[in-house]
Amino acid sequence: MLGQSFPEGKILFVTDEDKVLCNQQDSMPDSDHEEADTRLCLHIQDALSKGMKNIVVNTVDTDVFIILLGIFHRLQSSYSFTDIIFHKPDPKNKIRVSLKDLSERLGQATCQALPFLHAFTGSDTTSAFKNIGKKKGYGILQSYEDALETFSAMFMNPFQHLNMEMNEFKIMQRFVILMYSKSSEFTKVNAARQEMFFQKNSNLDTVPPTENALFQHCLRAIYQTGVWSRCLETYQNLPAPNNFGWKRSNNTDVPWEPVWITNGEASKECREFVKCQCKAAGGCVRCKCTNANMVCTMLCTCTCTNRFSYDD
Repeated sequence: MLGQSFPEGKILFVTDEDKVLCNQQDSMPDSDHEEADTRLCLHIQDALSKGMKNIVVNTVDTDVFIILLGIFHRLQSSYSFTDIIFHKPDPKNKIRVSLKDLSERLGQATCQALPFLHAFTGSDTTSAFKNIGKKKGYGILQSYEDALETFSAMFMNPFQHLNMEMNEFKIMQRFVILMYSKSSEFTKVNAARQEMFFQKNSNLDTVPPTENALFQHCLRAIYQTGVWSRCLETYQNLPAPNNFGWKRSNNTDVPWEPVWITNGEASKECREFVKCQCKAAGGCVRCKCTNANMVCTMLCTCTCTNRFSYDD
């Protein structure tokens, strides 16, 4: 900013790693935020603490919009201000939203649940469910009270411990199942996968992930939500990602990579797995399955009456 001039009354803040520079005799605390999304929230908090009543946030980043909704009631309880306006300056799709009005319509619980829903259904650091959009996820959230409570808690109490036996993970499984099939009565994703694949002639692209893969995904969503939740803290003191679905990478440019599954991949673990395509009446006599001393399964297209069923 050296040598530059600015209109009278305008205050400019610029971040330089953990420092904040200003064109006037003003200052902000240093911070260790790595994401601009959360740093922006620190600037908003600083402006409110100095008496600003109306704030306009200009960005095309959806993450910022979701984070601001998540912390809006927290800011309201700490500062006296009129409104925060989210403005998306896209020439083709301009958006201007009053966060005060929107937060009142949605309610506090929904606003606080949205960050986890956003991370859970796909963000910059978390994967998405194929062919399942955020609109569908939001619809399920509005009708599933337990999920609303759980998702909100993930934002308000960041970096919660999660294991496969906890009720929170059971709720997340049920939430995913409902996104794929609102009529399904299953509570376990593995059972839902089985039904959708075998009985509804689905392919692997249209069924939920395995329980093991979903658990790792939930951990990553918890971590990202935790980062957003601590956006108003100058020093976030983030825990190591290795307990939240990440592992060290051999790539120095990308130090962390996702842990997709911890179980062995079926294609690698079951090399002898075969299926037959016999069409002979009366069942198989000589085919891939019998030659491999294996019982035909529901994957086979044969007419065997003694095919192994995964429902047995």
